[in-house]
Amino acid sequence: MGLHKSKYRVVVVEFDTSLDDEYGDLNGNHVGINVDSLLSVKYCNLSDQNMFLYSGKKLDSWIDYKASSKRLE
Repeated sequence: MGLHKSKYRVVVVEFDTSLDDEYGDLNGNHVGINVDSLLSVKYCNLSDQNMFLYSGKKLDSWIDYKASSKRLE
């Protein structure tokens, strides 16, 4: 993806249904936050929340960002 070569900061919210050891994935059912990389700096195991990305059910999500404090929620 060329993220490491960009002059811009990149934040990715990754909804991941596959386990990829190369990127340190927790499991095949997680949400990760990636900053300028394909590696997640934070993640949540959705199985612990009884949520499954591969279930076929509609799931809603939202992201809040506060620029003044640079806080992502």
